[in-house]
Amino acid sequence: MRLLDQAVQFQAQLAAGKARIRADLAAANGLSAVRVSQVLALLKLAPSLVAFIGSLPAGTPARAITERALRRLTQLPRRD
Repeated sequence: MRLLDQAVQFQAQLAAGKARIRADLAAANGLSAVRVSQVLALLKLAPSLVAFIGSLPAGTPARAITERALRRLTQLPRRD
């Protein structure tokens, strides 16, 4: 869930004008602009999926839900 939290934080900074563009976020966080775009793309996940991920118990193996798999899901049309 950490990356999803970071995505929300990045979006809030953009909305509040604390960062004008993704490159600003990248520079402030020691990331590339491409990486910032990848993180922000997670905001496209269906809310039900985000809720499911958030409900996973502590200690759930990281391999259970990978970022790579989630990135593929961001390309699917949302149904909810």
